[in-house]
Amino acid sequence: MSNFKINPYLSVVISSRNDDHGDNLLRRMQVSLNGLLEQLEKNRIESELIMVEWNPPTDKPPLKDVVKWPNLLRYCTVRVIVVPHSIHQRYRGSDKMPMIREVAVNCGIRRARGQFILPGAIDLLYSEELMSYIAARSLRV
Repeated sequence: MSNFKINPYLSVVISSRNDDHGDNLLRRMQVSLNGLLEQLEKNRIESELIMVEWNPPTDKPPLKDVVKWPNLLRYCTVRVIVVPHSIHQRYRGSDKMPMIREVAVNCGIRRARGQFILPGAIDLLYSEELMSYIAARSLRV
């Protein structure tokens, strides 16, 4: 038996916050996550999804509570990392923008355990060809 939950083949890293930036954020995120998790499971890709919630608004519930997560995942584990306002305010320009996407993704990448890391966005849809390629373990360092 593989120990993929400790050392998965692939880590997918996304970042967001529950502030509806970009119109209908939660719906777009849910569609993307549903598709990604379904593809990872269908293709049996030993993986982890890391969601970095950056500087969560205090007047909204956390993303982990508003996303509808699947009941059973066999090949993908989900980790949510919350970066509080106290960390956000350390960055230049933090008073002008509620999220510093590059730093948020980097936070997830640094904590990723996968052999390969796929930084993504909260509303991407991945092709079946890409998932088949990844599932074939064709990635090289």
